[in-house]
Amino acid sequence: MPHLRHQPPKYRLHKGSGQAIASLNGRRVYLGKHGSDESQRRYRELLQEWERQRCSDTDAEPLPPASDLAEASLAEVVTPKALRAKLREGVPVTLDELIFVYRRHATAYYVKNGQVTREAEMVAEVTGLLGRKHGDEYVDDFGPVKLDDFRDDLITDKDWSRKYINKQLTRLVAMFKWAVAKELCHPEVHARLAALGGLKKGRTAARETPGVTLVEDARVIATLPYRCVATSPEGLVQQVAVSYLRHGYWFYVTGRIKPGKDPETIDRKLIAKYGIDISERERSRRKRRGVANLQYIRYQNWFVILATEGHHPFKQQERGQIRDVRRVSIKFEGYSISYRRCGQTPVGGGPPKWRSCVRIDNETYRDLKAFFLNRACHRSAENPYGPKTPPTRNALICRLCGPPGPAISVENPGRDSGRLGAPSMLRKESA
Repeated sequence: MPHLRHQPPKYRLHKGSGQAIASLNGRRVYLGKHGSDESQRRYRELLQEWERQRCSDTDAEPLPPASDLAEASLAEVVTPKALRAKLREGVPVTLDELIFVYRRHATAYYVKNGQVTREAEMVAEVTGLLGRKHGDEYVDDFGPVKLDDFRDDLITDKDWSRKYINKQLTRLVAMFKWAVAKELCHPEVHARLAALGGLKKGRTAARETPGVTLVEDARVIATLPYRCVATSPEGLVQQVAVSYLRHGYWFYVTGRIKPGKDPETIDRKLIAKYGIDISERERSRRKRRGVANLQYIRYQNWFVILATEGHHPFKQQERGQIRDVRRVSIKFEGYSISYRRCGQTPVGGGPPKWRSCVRIDNETYRDLKAFFLNRACHRSAENPYGPKTPPTRNALICRLCGPPGPAISVENPGRDSGRLGAPSMLRKESA
């Protein structure tokens, strides 16, 4: 339907706010309180502006006075200061007026990173519903009975959940608390509304939302597969010594995958056979029942299976191969990994302290010793740093076999292809 420009703007009532409004060029202009002299004066100005535009070209842009009238909107007329002046004159504040000023406060207050948050939108949602039902009533006359009736309407009409209704009513009570702080209503109004308790579970017709449940272990395992492949010898040693031994995984079996076999296939078979791929919650339940937990880790074709104390089919099937790391250390790539007592026994006969211990194994120690003796017999022992500077232990080591490396990395320790790590690593593994 075409817009009829020969029809003047009508003087109308905005029920939500009680203000007089008129439309000009598709824009709503707030004129002031409906029926007041101020609104009538602004309406006459609006008619004059409409007459000027009607006489001018139809394609001309709206004149500045029209935009000025649009800026003189309800936001500039209805403010907390204006409402306080209204109360001093003996005129009560309506809920529509309180809702309007509180919405402006919420829009300016609930801002994060320059954006209005969801909280302001939920305030606008519940206050809009309240304004449509009780907007014409006075703030001081709104009590807990009316709030309870409004809550019942939310249950039947909106089908909101019990928890969401309680949160929305909490926002309404917060609006009245803000009004008390701005001296827009009597403090007793907020006290009466706050006395209305929230909806109780099982004692209301409001629906309940399903609670948050635990994710099934099978889904967790499918999402986060069991990681058992070490990318380096040092990584395997660190995982065993730091993560497994200190948590009670003391019983172990080592093995090697035969050439031609797929290591990943062997991994899946062993993990499925002994039930290793389980969640931490299931491991805790097994520990309380006295069932052993297992861990599996592999580097290339070498692997180790570790178990805690308790009964398990693994211990029955491998009873002839199981070793205790507290008595027999794990030998891997020249390392000796064990779990030993440390320090003095506590006074009073308390339990001793234990710690993980990583050293050079006996065979590697003997090969390194023979290697250094061979170098010492075929090289000069002269001091390369001058006659007045006595050679140090590190200087002699660097003289014999080069600068020290970060760790021992020896494929065959008996050959002349190794590099010594820190001098402290020359401690022989105790028998």
